Amino acid sequence: MVDESLDDTYQGEDDEYISKSMLQKVWFTSGGVIFNFILAFLLFTSIIYIDGFSIIRDEAILGNVIDGKPASLIGLESGDIITKIDNNEIFSWSELSNYIHKNPNNRLALSWNRGGSILSDSILVSSIMSPYGDSLGIIGIEPIYEKKNLGLFASIQKGFNQTISWLAIMSYSIFSFFTGQLGIENFGGPIQIASIAGEASQIGIIALINLMAILSVNLGIINILPFPGLDGGHALIAIIEGIIGKRIPFKTLMIIQQIGVLLLLIFFFIIMKNDISRFL
Repeated sequence: MVDESLDDTYQGEDDEYISKSMLQKVWFTSGGVIFNFILAFLLFTSIIYIDGFSIIRDEAILGNVIDGKPASLIGLESGDIITKIDNNEIFSWSELSNYIHKNPNNRLALSWNRGGSILSDSILVSSIMSPYGDSLGIIGIEPIYEKKNLGLFASIQKGFNQTISWLAIMSYSIFSFFTGQLGIENFGGPIQIASIAGEASQIGIIALINLMAILSVNLGIINILPFPGLDGGHALIAIIEGIIGKRIPFKTLMIIQQIGVLLLLIFFFIIMKNDISRFL
């Protein structure tokens, strides 16, 4: 992309980036991003084909209760069946989760069946920020999952859907950041990635490969941003040059890239500060 002399001329050789057309430049600079998405799709598909696809049993039965969360603090246990919330009868997991998600930071009256005995208590719902920037109520419970084995073509379809789903979630997270809905404190860097990878590796190889697929989508989204220094920034410059019909002066490009790298470094140090704060 830049020759040894750092000049603004080219000879029209096949290996010279600046001698290519706009579409060729966009294709070259997007190659890494495209492969990130292809890799994620292949990993998701492989996981589903080898390990099966987990589906939620749509019953209001607790599969797991997380220690230290509101549900465990009031004595809920795995196997309990939620029967009522605020005197509203609950018949399915979707009803249960939807009601809790819609009531962050609220206190709810809860009734549950344990071995034929009906117990009740009030519970204060915790709040987290969803990938879409809104508050989501949680109490620290998980459903019962059932594994369903799928054939190759069904696995390919599910793998594609998983990739698109993570693309949508992460794209919206980036959008929420730039619109001010999501604070920079919600982002993590190398230390957090290493921590999550360590937890995933303890769960098993499938969890680790799943994390690889998610990170691959994440990396693709970040790199396609039209920001100087990233692949998307190079593609944007190529598009601008194609529209105006001439090359942007080399010195101008160098200044743009240097500013972009400086801003990325500042962002990196803020992310590292977040990581260290979480670690401590």
